[in-house]
Amino acid sequence: MRRYRIFFSLTLIFLVSAMQLTHYHLNHAQEISRYAASIVYSPDGSKYAVGYDNGDIEIRSSTNRQVIVDATSSDLTISSLAWKPDGTELAVGLPVGYLGIIKLSSHGYDTLLENGVHDVAVSWNAAGTKIAATAVNGRGMAADKWVNIWDTSSWKIVSRIGYDAAGILDVAWHPDGTKIATGSADGVASIIDVTTGADTLSIQTGALNIVSLAWDPTGDRLATASSDGIIRVWQYPSGEQQSEFIGSGYTTEVIWSPDGSKLAINDDVYLRVLDAVTGQMLLSIEGNDLILTVAWSPDGNSIAFSDYGDANNNVKFIAAPDKE
Repeated sequence: MRRYRIFFSLTLIFLVSAMQLTHYHLNHAQEISRYAASIVYSPDGSKYAVGYDNGDIEIRSSTNRQVIVDATSSDLTISSLAWKPDGTELAVGLPVGYLGIIKLSSHGYDTLLENGVHDVAVSWNAAGTKIAATAVNGRGMAADKWVNIWDTSSWKIVSRIGYDAAGILDVAWHPDGTKIATGSADGVASIIDVTTGADTLSIQTGALNIVSLAWDPTGDRLATASSDGIIRVWQYPSGEQQSEFIGSGYTTEVIWSPDGSKLAINDDVYLRVLDAVTGQMLLSIEGNDLILTVAWSPDGNSIAFSDYGDANNNVKFIAAPDKE
């Protein structure tokens, strides 16, 4: 799932000497000021991964918060993180068009692939056999123009689908593995058949853009978020709107609760939890500054988040609202 870029780096140089790196690992001797730009729990909830604005990635135990893997890729903000469904690998979207794969068994980068030249949003299919990654074919463009489908056994691009002239800001694989949803810079959510590349449904959301989108666990609803703070839930396959929430005006992420009854969003300096059916706000917590990213634990009991006002106190945890 996409963790839309919070920080804009001044450098465009990605310091790698080859298109693939094997077992790249770096431990940090000193604590440094950094912000957690992306958080994702492993599918079984035993671990969580954190991507920082300085290019660091940590995988930590959910039980004792201790670091299991400590890796770095560049000095640029991590764009996106996504776990393989079996929890053995972590896909990393990097700021200048690279797709990285971290294997727990090797405690660092096992594969680094050239996906394009822009920030990369990544999503695994349910079988763990393919990754969808946003891509662009030219420097200086404002957003990614299509989605590359990577085969994870050969690490080759097997198709390129979903071209959007306005630019694709996020991608999410449907739970059945046959289709993806894309969110565009002109506010259109598209559902695309992965086999044929056909656009099977286009939802004109009326939003400024779609910076984050996510399927509910059943695949029957799609949540979209725009940077102007509008959250909407759409029925699939009808495309009818189910609910709406208008926030404070700076939202970059929307996450479903594991039971599909609620949504968590970052809304300016607030972490909000919404009823997915009515759009009613169930919980609001104010951070020290902009809330950067949110993640819901697979057991539904806790929500992790970070804010821009707390360097070196990067990830915080709260109890999730009671289940319905």
